[in-house]
Amino acid sequence: MKNIFLTLIIAFVSLASQAMDFTSYYSDASSVTGGAATVIVAPADNINGVEVTNMYIRGDNYAGAFVGKTSAPSNITGGAILLVTSGAGEVRGPIEKISVPAGMGIYFITTSNASPTRSMLIKIL
Repeated sequence: MKNIFLTLIIAFVSLASQAMDFTSYYSDASSVTGGAATVIVAPADNINGVEVTNMYIRGDNYAGAFVGKTSAPSNITGGAILLVTSGAGEVRGPIEKISVPAGMGIYFITTSNASPTRSMLIKIL
């Protein structure tokens, strides 16, 4: 019984160390214009780096992506793709945090006009 209890404590500590304390979040379901990037974190605001986690995109008949780049991307593959979806349905990003280097912005962009639901947790370092 002691070994099971000890194992549970170790598992809990391991999971707690992976949790991210976020300082901000992004959540939106408004319409977007295809090919026009929405700024989530501007490059000028990312002085020491940013960590993101729990990304989510849901929508229909378009491709959309969270993208990291030093300037606004003009398409969904125009930077470091953090999370991408193609067509109808939903996609969830990793629970583990993703580090975005200092000086790089975070954007959301789609291939066509759409009203996707999208969100992420953000920690500005």
